[in-house]
Amino acid sequence: MTAEPVKVLEVRGLTKEFPGVKALQGVDFDVVEGEVHCLLGPNGSGKSTLIKCVSGAYEPSGGEILSAAIRCRSASRRRRSSSG
Repeated sequence: MTAEPVKVLEVRGLTKEFPGVKALQGVDFDVVEGEVHCLLGPNGSGKSTLIKCVSGAYEPSGGEILSAAIRCRSASRRRRSSSG
């Protein structure tokens, strides 16, 4: 019997807008415990913006980020920091 994979990060419908620019639009992805991911894309495709939104450096314009089942946008900064 195989154990159910444990999601450590879920991103759903993430958007980030700057004045006059939609940097991210509807980004969805999951990270399962033990997985390694990389981001590839041309300059200006939103790679750094995505990482900054997920890490908390930027406030997303929309969507949801769940880390270990904690809704990151509604959690306090201290709780987000302690959960990684």
